[in-house]
Parts: sequence; structure tokens; C-alpha cells
Amino acid sequence: MKRSDRRNKKRKKLCNVLVIISLALLMIIGYWVYQYMSGLSEASDGLYKEDGTTFDAFEGPDPQIGEINVLLIGSDARSDCAL
Repeated sequence: MKRSDRRNKKRKKLCNVLVIISLALLMIIGYWVYQYMSGLSEASDGLYKEDGTTFDAFEGPDPQIGEINVLLIGSDARSDCAL
């Protein structure tokens, strides 16, 4: 087997791998664009569920200056410890 034959096989294998990777990347990007566009169309329709219910406008109080809302997720272990 000549050196050029081995080089040609390596190049062909590398080319095949690059084609497969680029096809996979193209499919992933296509799927992402499709999902993004379908989300935009659903959001512009204003539909929340299949039954046609829509979002209501937010009617909460306006935040005051310096006021912050904090969401704490977890369990409170203070009641578990005995002194």
C-alpha cells in the first residue's frame, strides 16, 4: 500500500466525518428555528391552552421604590433542630 493511498483514505474518512457533523449541526439549527418560530406564532395568537383560554393582564400592585420580591426555594430546617 502506498503512502498516497493511506493519505487518501484518511482524507476521505475525515471528509465523511465532517459531512456527518455538519448535517447534524444543520438539523439541530433547523429544529431550533422551527421551535422558535412556532413559539412566536403561538405567543402572537395569545393562546395559552388548546381550549382557547388567554392570559389576563397583570393586575398586581406597582412596586415601591427600593422594594424587592425574593423567592426562596427549599425547606426550613429551623423547626427540626431541638435545643
